[in-house]
Amino acid sequence: MLLVNHDGEREQPTLIEVALAHPAARHVKELRIAAIDTSCRRQTVNEYYYRLSFGSLPSESLRDLHIVNSNNLTPAPPRTFFPRLTALHLQGCTFDLDTLQDTVDAAPQLVTLHLESSILHPWIKKSRTVAGVQVQHHRLICPAVTALVVEDCSCGWSDEEEEAMLELDLPRLRYFRYKGHVHSQLPLMKPQEVSSSLVRADLHFTKYTYGEDSTIFWQFLIQNFHMVKVLRLKLDFPIERIGFPDKEEHDDPLNNILFHNVEHLELEGRYGPAIKTAGVAIGDLLHCCPVVRDLHLKVIAVASLQSSSRSSVERQAQLDFDESVNHFRRRRRPPISLGKNDDNTHDQVSDVPVLGERSLYCLKSSLRRVSLQFQIDEPNCFGARLAKFFAEKSQVLEELHVDDGSRKMCQHMNWKIRKWISNSSKRKTPPTSTSFVEPCPKKRQIGSQS
Repeated sequence: MLLVNHDGEREQPTLIEVALAHPAARHVKELRIAAIDTSCRRQTVNEYYYRLSFGSLPSESLRDLHIVNSNNLTPAPPRTFFPRLTALHLQGCTFDLDTLQDTVDAAPQLVTLHLESSILHPWIKKSRTVAGVQVQHHRLICPAVTALVVEDCSCGWSDEEEEAMLELDLPRLRYFRYKGHVHSQLPLMKPQEVSSSLVRADLHFTKYTYGEDSTIFWQFLIQNFHMVKVLRLKLDFPIERIGFPDKEEHDDPLNNILFHNVEHLELEGRYGPAIKTAGVAIGDLLHCCPVVRDLHLKVIAVASLQSSSRSSVERQAQLDFDESVNHFRRRRRPPISLGKNDDNTHDQVSDVPVLGERSLYCLKSSLRRVSLQFQIDEPNCFGARLAKFFAEKSQVLEELHVDDGSRKMCQHMNWKIRKWISNSSKRKTPPTSTSFVEPCPKKRQIGSQS
């Protein structure tokens, strides 16, 4: 690791070059260059301290390169090659796209490209019409890259390039991780060129740009990820923002949109008081994944986020009180029956009707495992409703894992899920024998096996 000190004055970039020019540097295989603020002895991100030329790096032996906080990366001279470089990580850097393209071209074995908290300036551009709007089109070609990470990056478009897009051409891409805004300016490649090799996508959307709707979200997903097998979504905004609550059957924008290969699906996000709209969004997502086998949902109420600052003592006291009340209500509970009038009015959990209104093919044929994580702040919360829905409606379900955040599943949810599974079993055609597995105290999981 090469550290660049900063104590109020910028170090001369020649110090880096002197260190890299040392004979011992010729044999370096892993190199990390980072800026350190000596006033607090820590690495700082997004503070630029030095310039660096790729031409000063040991090109013959270098395999893994990590550069942090360089405000001006310049390309290596022509005919410079990095024959063994397989991983490049640029963090908190500013560079031109032509510099990055030249480096990629000089590293034929580069399979991992990680861009984090960096600013990319455009270079070669062409005009292209997108949704009837003329935009500036920039392209980055990475022929060997199989894993790409783009986190909290921005493109330094000029004012006249406000309508611009960056196209990433990665024919061998298998894994893609993205963190940033929901927008239509980062297509991986042209729709007709989407690689069938892309297996997994981890997408963390931080926020919507003002004025954009769910159409932008679905366009980004469909254009780039309709071939993936593993799709993980994390939303820093309410789940209902990605749904189409006012659609009619004849003009449903998702009718012909399907992720035919998605077998593992994860969704993490928060929901507000409009539970119905959040149910619409989850229903839309499941409708588009007809062969999903493994589903993970983590839903958090906005109120739960706001109250998360309560002391642990207060939360524990509330849990103990809830447990006492629960024991009192269930002190002589009769065995679970399959009758219609055996519900306890204090423990009723409502349906999520909008989920039942969608055509969810996965419930009938493929969905084997469901994992739910939520805060059970009240018995009829959205997470409990989801647990009831999947327990009753999933016809081929083998496992249902529930983490309600209370660590006391035995008092809160177990008996309910037993009843829901029992009620659903008699309605299956043909009938399916379903058994209930007690939760593990450490993992707090509930499963039903067939």
